[in-house]
Order: sequence, then structure tokens, then C-alpha cells
Amino acid sequence: MTSQQLTSPDNYFEDFTPGQKMRHARGKTIGENETVILAHLTMNTAQGHFNAHDAAASKFGRRITYGGVTASIVVGLASEDTSENALADVALDKLRLRTPVVEGDTLYSVTEVLACAPSDRPDAGLVTFRHYGYNQRDEFVCQVERTVLVRRRPTQ
Repeated sequence: MTSQQLTSPDNYFEDFTPGQKMRHARGKTIGENETVILAHLTMNTAQGHFNAHDAAASKFGRRITYGGVTASIVVGLASEDTSENALADVALDKLRLRTPVVEGDTLYSVTEVLACAPSDRPDAGLVTFRHYGYNQRDEFVCQVERTVLVRRRPTQ
């Protein structure tokens, strides 16, 4: 996905517009902590996440990272630009996992603003984002939609 805007320091409700795209500056390399330990902590006992012997015989040839971890990292990489002024996460849905993530992959995030709407609070509005995750080979690994209650810019 091409980006129309690079990482920006402004992220109040008024700074987002539908159709806006951001390529976020940070990346995260996946290690054993993300692949194995987080699968254990979430009680995901699928063999592909923590059984190296079994995973070696799979079509991936090694353990794969739990999809919830992949999505969390992609959203986290976008957080500096999308939720610095967040008051609450309202929804997280439409998760799509496209390409398996393995140890050694580095993930990057791109965000598209889908909608901006008023909320029942005078100091905040609702912004719906679609976050896209890519690896170092520019392969599309996941997407997730997220609605955030974002603080309005303070008035003087």
C-alpha cells in the first residue's frame, strides 16, 4: 500500500480524515518471546506455535506466531500516530490473517482512516482505522479494523 502521509506528530480527532493513509515509522522483529511465550500465556496450545519439532515438518518449516500477537504488534506499531490521544478503544474487529509470521520476520504497519464521527462526549470523537501489517519482504500479513475514542484538540 502506498502512503500519502508519513508519521505525523498530530493525532487529535480533528487531525484525521477519511481516506488518509499513514505508513508508521517503527518496525518490530519477531523473536521467541512473541512466538512461544505469548502463545503459552494466552493458553494457545496449537503445536505450530510452540512445538519446534512438529513445526519443522510443516509446510512453514518452523514455528509460526499466534495471529493475535501479530495483530497486536501491528496495532501497537500504529499507536504512536493513531492513539496517543485515545481515551478508549471502542471496537476491534474484522481481523484477517493473510501470511504466516515466523521468528525473524520484521513487521511494519500502515493505517487507513475509514471514518470520523462525533461521539456522545464533547471532548472526543470516534475514529475508525484499518491497520495493515507487512513483513520485511513487503508481504501483506494481516489487517484489522479498530474504532477509537480520540480526544479533540484543546481550545485556548
